Amino acid sequence: LTRTLVTVHIMNDYSFQKYFRHMKSGDMPLYRGFVVELLFDGESTQSLQSEDDSIADSLVAPIDVKEPLMLKMKCLSYMVRTFGVRNGLSILEKSGSEAYDRYTMNLLKNWGVSHAAMEQWQPFFHAWGLYARDILGNGQAKSSSSNAIPALSTDTYLNHLGHFSNLFYAGELKGNDDSSLGETGLLRGLIIVVGLTREASAEATKSLAECLHSHVVNDVNSFTEND
Repeated sequence: LTRTLVTVHIMNDYSFQKYFRHMKSGDMPLYRGFVVELLFDGESTQSLQSEDDSIADSLVAPIDVKEPLMLKMKCLSYMVRTFGVRNGLSILEKSGSEAYDRYTMNLLKNWGVSHAAMEQWQPFFHAWGLYARDILGNGQAKSSSSNAIPALSTDTYLNHLGHFSNLFYAGELKGNDDSSLGETGLLRGLIIVVGLTREASAEATKSLAECLHSHVVNDVNSFTEND
């Protein structure tokens, strides 16, 4: 009996959408880093290159077991890159760096990371938000390298993340220390200003927003989790 382990390497995230779109009942789901075990008894002469569906079915037939066969684990650094850096690009483009700060802080809270991890990654996300905001506007990063970094997108973010990380840990970027976040970190909350007149409350609101480096939401019905 020959036992072969095949690791499924996903080259592009779009492959997941395409695979699940063509899945049939009983097909195995697809995961990044998924390992498939193939067992051969040495008697079959059928080629693995055959396009016969019946052969594929015989090779990857699901097994009925009571115990789970897989435990999917995601390291914090992977979650930072994928959910914080890559998935947060759309928020940076649509709502700016302040909304991105709130988005990433919610991620860290939802992940249940330690206080030490919060202090480590909050300034990192904040600095990335400022960096990416400027890059999204300019189309490319400023680099002394002769090889230009491609325009920032969900497909090229790792190129920029490597460049950004070098600058961040070298202390060459604004926002890579706690002072840029204020003495107690990013302000989270909603301040409602009430005045005797609309003009008075508007003036007070403007002053508060400038002091707190925040923004004003005039219509409460338009308030979202990104505000």
